[in-house]
Amino acid sequence: MEISETLDLLPWHRPYWEKLSVYIKAGRLPHGLMVTGVAGIGKMNLAYFLARSLVCEARKKNGEEPCGKCRSCHLMGVRNHPDFIFIEPNKPGNTILVDDIRELIGKLSITTHYGEYRVVILHQAHRLNTAAANSLLKTLEEPSKGTVIILVTEMPSMLPITVVSRCQKLNLPLPDSSLTLDWLREQGVSKNLETLYRMAGGAPFKALVLAKQESVETRNAFYKHLSQLMNNTSDPVSIAEKCVEIPEETIIEWLTLRLVDMIRISSAPDVKNLSNPDLRVTLQQYVQRLNLHHQFHYLDLLILAKQRLSAQANKKLLLEDLLVEYQLLMSNS
Repeated sequence: MEISETLDLLPWHRPYWEKLSVYIKAGRLPHGLMVTGVAGIGKMNLAYFLARSLVCEARKKNGEEPCGKCRSCHLMGVRNHPDFIFIEPNKPGNTILVDDIRELIGKLSITTHYGEYRVVILHQAHRLNTAAANSLLKTLEEPSKGTVIILVTEMPSMLPITVVSRCQKLNLPLPDSSLTLDWLREQGVSKNLETLYRMAGGAPFKALVLAKQESVETRNAFYKHLSQLMNNTSDPVSIAEKCVEIPEETIIEWLTLRLVDMIRISSAPDVKNLSNPDLRVTLQQYVQRLNLHHQFHYLDLLILAKQRLSAQANKKLLLEDLLVEYQLLMSNS
């Protein structure tokens, strides 16, 4: 779950929470709420903060925010409240099955244990398979009294329009850079801060994960392998073997960010906001030898490769193919 350790409301979500609290006070909170936005911005934090508020036994005295002290707040803190139901795929990449939704419907038929609300969070809601989405539809149309269902997703377009249309949508944008950078510093991130921020596309939680994984150092080592490939001092198969510990999704993302940076520099040499700002000088040198048409062709291959990863492709062979194509790109341009 994408939830901060403190469970506090994130600073960049304050304006959206204030809107939600108005709905709660007026008794107009929708039974179906869809929280959307790119991965890594804390969508689950806001969803869980809302859930904590709704089941809090003292929220009306606390301006609709969870008090953090009552029995319900304690149970939510340990993820064990009887009026809170959390559903997500059992493994990354898996779907949410119809049996999960049928079990949910059974639980919703029982009256609440402690208060007026029962809250359901469907994390990665776009992973609902067709049968599960259809099963959920009737509950969204005719929810039991006091039930609030929160769908959290970065890909709402993958959900059936019938489900989307029955939810009020709350789209969370990327926070301002100043808020993100300040928050990262509060989390203890100082080394490579600007580079991590750019690598994460401005998403705070993604940047924090990258920092903990020392991703800048790993990325630099991978790019060093690419240089060896360009200089013909190594080959695609050898490099793929050396990078076996790096997830294929990450390698495809790094290749994509590097290529997009080069394309942007080709169009405007002084362009700002590169994904690899620390590598500008090196990338500018490469751009001089590249054909723009070939770069866009390779970008198409990367997009296709990302799609193939989700289709259970042979990941090792896929990576080797991409490295072969990269070598051709850099040598034939």
